[in-house]
Amino acid sequence: MLFESPELAALPRYALDSPPPSRYRIRKEPAPDALSTLEAIVFTLEQLEEAETRYRPLLSVMDTLIEQQIQRMGRDTFSRNYDGCVPEGE
Repeated sequence: MLFESPELAALPRYALDSPPPSRYRIRKEPAPDALSTLEAIVFTLEQLEEAETRYRPLLSVMDTLIEQQIQRMGRDTFSRNYDGCVPEGE
């Protein structure tokens, strides 16, 4: 998108300084420091506003949705497709 839009490329950019590990357990990350869009938004807002916990409830909602999806796919399928990760609480 940046290459095709000079206006977008001209906007200031922010780098996420030492993001936490992703909580998004139902995908294979393209890189070790990859975050879901929601995680990146929460982390960015926390940095910009210096509000460490204000946006964390959004991640709790994401955690619940992920757990529901894992339950629907089944623990065996989850383990087989996501490198044998063990879901939280087990």
